[in-house]
Order: sequence, then C-alpha cells, then structure tokens
Amino acid sequence: METTGKPLFVVLDVIVRTFDERGSGVLIEASHLAERTDMSPGQVSLVVHDLHPDYIEMEAFPDPDSFRILAVTDQARRLLVQWPDAIVNRLAVALRAAMEEASPDNRLRLEGAADTISGFARDVAITTIRKAAAAPPT
Repeated sequence: METTGKPLFVVLDVIVRTFDERGSGVLIEASHLAERTDMSPGQVSLVVHDLHPDYIEMEAFPDPDSFRILAVTDQARRLLVQWPDAIVNRLAVALRAAMEEASPDNRLRLEGAADTISGFARDVAITTIRKAAAAPPT
C-alpha cells in the first residue's frame, strides 16, 4: 500500500461509516468522500484504490472516481480502533526524546507532558484524535 498516514485513516473511517449506514453494495463517488475528508477527489480515489483489497472489497468502474463498496474487512475495523493509540504513543516517545536536548527547565516540562499523555490524559487524547479525524473540516 502506497498511501499511509492520516489520509488513509480519514478516508477509511468515512468509508466504514458510510458502509455501516448504507450497507453492502453502496456506490460511492470520490467527490462525496472528498467533501467529508478535506481532500481532492483525485487524492481520495488514490487512497480508495490503495485500500483494496486489504481493507475494503470493492467493485471498480471505468471511471476511477466511482466505486462500489462490497465489504469492509475486519483488518480495517481493527486499524481504525488502534491508530489513535499509535499516535498517542508516538507523541509520548517524541516528548521523551525531546527531553535529551532540552534545557533543565524544559526537560521537566517535557517529562511532565510525556507522563500526562501516557497516563491519565491518554484516554482524552485518544478520544480527541478519533473525533478530530471523523469531524468534517472547518
């Protein structure tokens, strides 16, 4: 799969929600997904085609911007649950790594931030990431 990162997760999330709302065989246009992801239809189309077959089963049409979603894989659903956790973990690691180059005062602040994001604020951060990815662009 060539497409990675936030575009993959955002498009996959919208596809899964649309599939769950409308059911199997739903015809989706790249322009519909583009409106909900703050991406161009061309970018969305590339991501959708990269999601097949690992994350979605789809029927492609001669028009690359139209596709029918036949199924969403269990792997896709697991990925959508796990990726906010991975972002929070990376943030905690990055904060701890930044401590090595920081002044003593900033080192204490970075350590506190890393402890907070790894501890009691973890669930808040994960929920916020999920909501931000699912929200329409402002």
